[in-house]
Amino acid sequence: MKLELKYSYSGKDYIVNEPGDARVSFLVKRDDNHLLINLINRLPIIIKSFKVEIDKPFYGVKKVFLNGWQSWSNSKLYSLDQHVGKVGLIGLLADKHYGVKNYGDYNFVKYSRLYSHLYTYLINSDDSIYLIGSKNETTGFSIFRLQPKEGKIIFEKDIDNVNIFGDYELANIEMYEGDEEFVFNHFFGKKHDAKAEGKLLKGYTSWYRHYQDIDEAKILNDLRGFEESKIDFNVFQIDDGYQQAIGDWLKVDKRKFPNGLEKIAARINKNKMTAGIWLAPFVAESTSDIYKIHKDWFCLDKKGRPLRAGGNWSGFYCLDIYNKNVREYLTKVFKHYQEMGFKLFKLDFLYAACLAKRELKSRGQVMNEAMDFLREVLKDSLILGCGLPLGAAFGKVDYMRIGCDVTLSWNDKWFMRFTNNERPSTLHAIENTTYRHHLDGRVFYNDPDVFVLRNSEDVSLTSEQKHLLFDANIKYGSVLFTSDDISLYTPEENAILNMLKDL
Repeated sequence: MKLELKYSYSGKDYIVNEPGDARVSFLVKRDDNHLLINLINRLPIIIKSFKVEIDKPFYGVKKVFLNGWQSWSNSKLYSLDQHVGKVGLIGLLADKHYGVKNYGDYNFVKYSRLYSHLYTYLINSDDSIYLIGSKNETTGFSIFRLQPKEGKIIFEKDIDNVNIFGDYELANIEMYEGDEEFVFNHFFGKKHDAKAEGKLLKGYTSWYRHYQDIDEAKILNDLRGFEESKIDFNVFQIDDGYQQAIGDWLKVDKRKFPNGLEKIAARINKNKMTAGIWLAPFVAESTSDIYKIHKDWFCLDKKGRPLRAGGNWSGFYCLDIYNKNVREYLTKVFKHYQEMGFKLFKLDFLYAACLAKRELKSRGQVMNEAMDFLREVLKDSLILGCGLPLGAAFGKVDYMRIGCDVTLSWNDKWFMRFTNNERPSTLHAIENTTYRHHLDGRVFYNDPDVFVLRNSEDVSLTSEQKHLLFDANIKYGSVLFTSDDISLYTPEENAILNMLKDL
């Protein structure tokens, strides 16, 4: 094992390759399953980088699992001669206008062929698994770089330019080898079954039928189909499109919902279903009143402009979660919807909280503190996290999207495949659902996104592809949602849907 710390003190740069020097020292504890490295420090230093080289022969390794940064990041098994996808030329061109690189880790993690966030595991020739992962993401995001030829795994922490004064935990790593149940139970915890725990969600979300084109009549029509169903659906969630603009959460679009949302929420609850609502709490788009009036609420880029989080809607920007006014506003927003009767909050684009570079805090620390804030404000309400780095979700959300958005085609438009690893894709969604299945019931309950059974002009999925999506969702997911109008289902589609009765 080799470690390297780069830091600066009093304007000078230093590199430490041994357990300590005259200014800082390390406390290293290691056994077969644990590696703990603490920095013992009494000086005001600025960390530049930290890494640990761990010897790990790759003889007989068949596949490696590489975990992406956030919910939508493609995560799957790779052979040793494959590599993690890069942002393609089309993606680089699109980034100039839409900021697509902000959806992933492209602006702060140096690319290498085989790297993984939070944890990774190797599948040996005898099908045993070697898992190595970080047990502490509150100080910073963890990256594992696999080097099969060198027989090494390099652990890095995203803590560059973090100012510290005092002791600091640099690495808290656990390693296990055995069968699937053994390694996942020891690293993540014992699995809980959502059905047995009474936490399996079955129901509706409006997005993949209407997208933003929702209104009161459409929502009530779809609700009627679920009210009349003989299946015990327990959630009805209203997605994007009800609000005046992204960020203006207290202003419902009166043209679409002249009577507001309160009566709809009451009707959902009356039917013994949980009323769910979608919000993106850490962002606001350029056409919103929040953006126009409260520019001081936003994180700034290097040029002093509001920091862009992506290109959706009219372009959307990162709110500063440490701004007192932002926190007061979001607290008011959540209370407003709770009082209206909404009990499930699907919170999206959460990664935006940690995009801004800060001197005193790492991105991982900021993301964890943002999630602590949401959990504190929402109290016992159910949280479904989305667009969120996985480690920051552990113990802080009830449900979690573990894949990208599905599409109504198999692998989206051809040119989108050259953009980024977070793009919508039914193929990638199924891969993430399958390869992140071990998280379900251990650290949160997995949301694999919707299944699609309807046969309509906007859907180009084949019957086989629809069945693959449905089967993956019910096998590995604890959130089983559709956006279909189930009142229009054919007998064949109803026969598939009826499989939910036994879950």
